[in-house]
Amino acid sequence: MATVYQKKENGQIKSPYWFARFKLANGKLKYKSTGLTKRREAQRLANEWEVDQFKLREEQIEQNGELLSYLQQAYSEMNKGRFNLDRYNHYLSMGFETAEGKEASMITLTDYHAQWLNSRKDYVAGVSIKNYRIHVKSLLGIMGSIADKLLANLTTSDLHQIKSDLISEAKLRGTTNITINIKMKTIKMAITEAYNNGIILRNVGLPIKDLPQDDSFIKGAFSKSEIEKLLKVAPEGWKGAILFASQTGLRARNIGNLKWGDVDIGRKILTVIPVKQRRIKEKQVRHFRLTDEMLGYLEFIGIQKTGVLFPNVGNRHCGARSDKFRNIMRDAGVPREIEKEGRVEIRSFHSLRHSFNTFLAQAKVSQDMRMKITGHATAAINEIYTHQEEKELHEVVLQSLPKFEWQAVM
Repeated sequence: MATVYQKKENGQIKSPYWFARFKLANGKLKYKSTGLTKRREAQRLANEWEVDQFKLREEQIEQNGELLSYLQQAYSEMNKGRFNLDRYNHYLSMGFETAEGKEASMITLTDYHAQWLNSRKDYVAGVSIKNYRIHVKSLLGIMGSIADKLLANLTTSDLHQIKSDLISEAKLRGTTNITINIKMKTIKMAITEAYNNGIILRNVGLPIKDLPQDDSFIKGAFSKSEIEKLLKVAPEGWKGAILFASQTGLRARNIGNLKWGDVDIGRKILTVIPVKQRRIKEKQVRHFRLTDEMLGYLEFIGIQKTGVLFPNVGNRHCGARSDKFRNIMRDAGVPREIEKEGRVEIRSFHSLRHSFNTFLAQAKVSQDMRMKITGHATAAINEIYTHQEEKELHEVVLQSLPKFEWQAVM
């Protein structure tokens, strides 16, 4: 029963207010001012407080009884051999709802990635979101049953399995360790954010290490005759992409992103910001001289003012682009693997860049000059060329490249 009293000192009342003494739900005594000066009113309030604590205690007893009941049911199923991960998640969810009074969030890895991608829109550029979506789609495509696993149940072993599957896929596609590391970095970023936000209790991505990026196979180049075979069988769009890549040394992503606005037919100039410079604050705009073959192709498809140059190439993500180019190689009878000087070389669309560099080397262009032209990682990449220097580079390219025969699709 709650009691009320007034505080006294040396027999004198210190305060006109009555204080209450009552038991909490956990059995401990609570001392609290009622803020009232009349004893009867103070006693009534103290009784109400204690009754509220009695009710709370009964609710807790009932709640504990429910939790104990769930635990007993789970043990019973375990003893009968019926317990599995789904039943564990069921009881975990029921226990959470009983204890917290709200529905448990049981989000799968697939659903979480969708939420994570949506949350990144406010923090990163559009092109980064596009790349994240591509990587996540590729990851979910090889995860199998792991994709449907609850995020809270994800383990480091699951991530090791995903990484192993990416390695197996890379061997078939001819992609590099760099690509695998980028994809794994994406899923590790998402998991780290879930950990930081308290959605999961352990960052299971931390133990996953990057693969060494000095891949075991050598990237080979195409010969002039092989490029002409590719040009002959390639469909429109791809024909132009192959032609432009072999005569500029541009990477696949740059080729896919080329727009008519980048082309100056009158000056015979192509203007590009290479993909490797996207994170550099002061990007260097590079200019490439349009060869007669490149101009001929543009005239064949019809000069336009807007849109992308090669829509059939630019609207594909990197995996689909790689698959399509392998099919073109197959149709052209150009092998993906070749043996050269006792080593195996792998060819892909990126090999057109190596071919471009090879043509320059065969024309006795110095290594320093080749690095300037192709934009390889060197101090020269940050140089701002004068118009005359750029003109000289263009002349070197025009004099060094072979003439390609290409057959228009009628």
